[in-house]
Amino acid sequence: MRRRISSQIPGSYTNRIISANYHALLALLLLFGMVIVSSSCARSDVQEESSPPVVHGETDIWFDDINADQMLSPVAGELIARYVTNRIFEGAGDEEALGTLLDDKALRIVFISLSDGNSTSKVFMGRGKGVIEAVEDALFELDALQQGAFLVKHVKIDIVQSAYNTSVADPRVSLDETYERDLFGLAFDHQTGLAYLPGEILGHTLIDSDRHLRFDNMADYAAISQKPVDEIQNLSSASDLDITRFSSISYYSDGEEIIGLYRNHRFFGQLDPKDLLSAAISGANYLKESVGPDGKFVYSYFPKSDTEKDDYNILRHAGTIYAMLEVYEYTQDPELLVSIEHAIEYLLTTAQTCGDGNEAATCIVEEGESKLGGNGLTIVALAKYTELTGNEEYYPLMTSLANWILSVQNDAGEFTVHKLDHETGVAADFTSDYYPGEALLALMRLYALDGDPTWLEAADKGAEWLITVRDGEAPDYPFSTLPSPPAGYTWNAMKEAAQTDPELQERVDLFLHRVPQELYNVREDPDGYDNLIDDPNHQEILDELRQMLANEMYMTDDDDNLSEFESLYGVTGEEIVTGCMDPQNELLCSHNQKLNLYWF
Repeated sequence: MRRRISSQIPGSYTNRIISANYHALLALLLLFGMVIVSSSCARSDVQEESSPPVVHGETDIWFDDINADQMLSPVAGELIARYVTNRIFEGAGDEEALGTLLDDKALRIVFISLSDGNSTSKVFMGRGKGVIEAVEDALFELDALQQGAFLVKHVKIDIVQSAYNTSVADPRVSLDETYERDLFGLAFDHQTGLAYLPGEILGHTLIDSDRHLRFDNMADYAAISQKPVDEIQNLSSASDLDITRFSSISYYSDGEEIIGLYRNHRFFGQLDPKDLLSAAISGANYLKESVGPDGKFVYSYFPKSDTEKDDYNILRHAGTIYAMLEVYEYTQDPELLVSIEHAIEYLLTTAQTCGDGNEAATCIVEEGESKLGGNGLTIVALAKYTELTGNEEYYPLMTSLANWILSVQNDAGEFTVHKLDHETGVAADFTSDYYPGEALLALMRLYALDGDPTWLEAADKGAEWLITVRDGEAPDYPFSTLPSPPAGYTWNAMKEAAQTDPELQERVDLFLHRVPQELYNVREDPDGYDNLIDDPNHQEILDELRQMLANEMYMTDDDDNLSEFESLYGVTGEEIVTGCMDPQNELLCSHNQKLNLYWF
């Protein structure tokens, strides 16, 4: 097995990628040494058989040579990623750990992408008979194309698994609808040498959102990626093109851990509290740095064009402060707190007196408009700041903001104004689904701080109106149709108000725990509104489904649940050869309606 890099890249890429000039000199020295050794061997009494000449790169391998039947497993892919990472960061890889991969002879293509954390990633493609040879080819290209030092912080490895030729495509029309930019790479015919990873396609808009090939962007990208510009120009003027889409398994490393990727994002097989906390802290660190000199956040940033969006939203400003405070509560990062206080300073500049000269009422005003949600989220943010720091300077402002919230709530609990023209005092014909929940949460958070029953009574009344009036005409959504556990400002406000309201607590419990069983005819009731569990007209189908479930528990050794189920419903699980739960056997059942039984 040839090992090009071990002799040509003796140092670690962590510090630098050694210049091509150095390697040109090294190659001459090696060649000179080989000549001397050859001459010596020729004069010796024992003539050893010489090794075949090393030829760099299997240039005849292309994407249509990839055999999908020879895909590498995720475990094998991770071993390759670890090997590449060690070669780059430590200068040497553990070949013994590769095991049978050393014997792999399938035609392979790999990509190795490097980043210093500041500039555009440098992508290198390697091809070979066997994945190790392809890796070595990419590493050889990596070194040969570099000039001078390049500090590597991030490495990405893509191993091509399958390729599908999309036959001939007119460059002037869009690719077919099955093509997804973040899932498939794209390669043109072999002679062009052009192939792009999904990350390159997305990062440089080589294919736009309408799936049109953007040859102008490909040409721009070629200037920084060593892609052949002439070939791109030829493609843009061609009447038709041969295009191949390919998929790969991908891994990322910072030199420490190997992380599997899907659609260029980290793949979480199972969420871990540490991962969630790490993500929250990373988000807070970004927000910390995005607070400008005036206290405003960078609202939107477009890295591809290095531009910022001019739009702004003060509600999201306040909500972002609250999110940062949630992280600060855990990290106690003093720099984060400084950014939070700077953002609060800007938020306070938008506070203005509202109403008919009533100084006791204050509104958050943006572009001449006051919004119920603006007052709500500002209180939520300031209440959290007060709770964590003990600084009580914002009590008067929170009280004044809450007074305006109460001023737009009627006796029934409805918030009658969601948006107001601040200058004229005229309410806009606008209703938000979110503002009432934000206002209710604000009142509950203020009540938790000062204990004033006024806020609790208003929150309780508002929650009651939302439940019985606004949402009263909509049937209760059973747990079976909830896309995820309840969340949001309204839900948080309901939970807090439920602590002192037994009726509201019953409602919250219903959302969280539902009832033991629910039965729906989803053909006639697709949204699962009408629970038929107590309907005597459906007792026969209910008994049959309970028996099916008991049988399934029995055959899967779910003894604990089966015992409880049998005691509750008087059914006994038994082994069956075929069952209605199998789609192919559905027509064999006495009832083939699409009915669901939910057991909790």
